[in-house]
Amino acid sequence: MKLIADLSRYAPLIFALFLCSTYTEAALIFSDAFERPNADIVGQTWLETENESDDVAISSNRLRLRSYLDNDTHTSALFNIDLSSWDDVYAEFTWQVLSSTEASDTLLFGFSNDQPASFSATLGERGVFSTVVELAQAEDIGLSTIGFWTEVNSRSEQVYIHSFALYGNEKQSQAKAVNEPSSLALFGLSALALTRLRKNRRSNPRLKPTAHSKRQAFKRLMFAELT
Repeated sequence: MKLIADLSRYAPLIFALFLCSTYTEAALIFSDAFERPNADIVGQTWLETENESDDVAISSNRLRLRSYLDNDTHTSALFNIDLSSWDDVYAEFTWQVLSSTEASDTLLFGFSNDQPASFSATLGERGVFSTVVELAQAEDIGLSTIGFWTEVNSRSEQVYIHSFALYGNEKQSQAKAVNEPSSLALFGLSALALTRLRKNRRSNPRLKPTAHSKRQAFKRLMFAELT
């Protein structure tokens, strides 16, 4: 009963420690700020689909996508990545529209297969915009091709990507997930044992235990709490 009372007293602290141990911050999977010299080849693992060599290019530290009406293929910048070991994947990117675009033009982002785009935005309004897109299907697809493409209604419509980043939570192995609660429980019991040891010392100020006696007392208290 005394053990239950002690656990109840320290329940808020143990619960807070449990929350800290289970919280994981999203990790960076891939990023590109496009801060490199102007070039017709984007580089950095990006795959380009274009009708002219500079439709997809690096321009003034931005990724440029330029499309034409009645092309057989959409202009696109894509990359391959394996997301099978990641959960809760999402993308953040900043993009810019110039005054030459029309409301019938569209910027799209997502998987390049037959799935609907994860993000689409009609253009026409000039400005710089920031977007966060969740990729809910990413962990189920595994090896994926992700990126940007455009659909336009007239010649030489352009959109610029200023920066791009992909984040997610790395999946933990089952063994690690099982071991974490037992480690937390051991830590909690150790904290209770140390608290009891300090109380005993304060109640008998003439007692000056040696290092050996401290270890023996700690072991006895740990055994008493467990039993």
